[in-house]
Amino acid sequence: AAPVRIGANTVIGAFVSFDLSEGPVLIGDDVVVESHCHIKGPSYIGSNSTLWAFADIKGGCSLGPRSRVCGQVEEVIFHGCMHKFHVGFVGHSYLGEGVNIGDQTVTSNLKNDRTPVEVHLAPETGRHINTGTLYAGALLGDGVATGTNTNLTTGAVVEPLSTIVSAQATPKY
Repeated sequence: AAPVRIGANTVIGAFVSFDLSEGPVLIGDDVVVESHCHIKGPSYIGSNSTLWAFADIKGGCSLGPRSRVCGQVEEVIFHGCMHKFHVGFVGHSYLGEGVNIGDQTVTSNLKNDRTPVEVHLAPETGRHINTGTLYAGALLGDGVATGTNTNLTTGAVVEPLSTIVSAQATPKY
């Protein structure tokens, strides 16, 4: 089985589980992993981060330094200073530095018709890219904030420093 590597001054709470069947779990220095968290490898938790109780970290995650995470995340890259305190699913996504994910925010990562996801890098048609994959969540620029119950459409792109407050599905760009 792959290893669990835990950095200096890191605190692991009670009933934390590690699934190493698909890769290692690497945890930086000065991290707090509260009780009842589940971490599946391969995953990386950056220094000075916190996983709040019941966080469910699926494989393929990289959480940058000073990230604070709860809820379910799968195959995501979070740059540093990221905040996801509440429940909600973020999957197959890339989130820039300083992003704040509101309560019950969900990134759709699979279309209902099971066709490849198209990403809109700009509103113009010439800037739409077929990813060729069935799974693609959201691309959120630095400093993005989402409000409560935000539903990010499959393949959504959100420009840096944007704030999204909508209980309805967002546009692609």
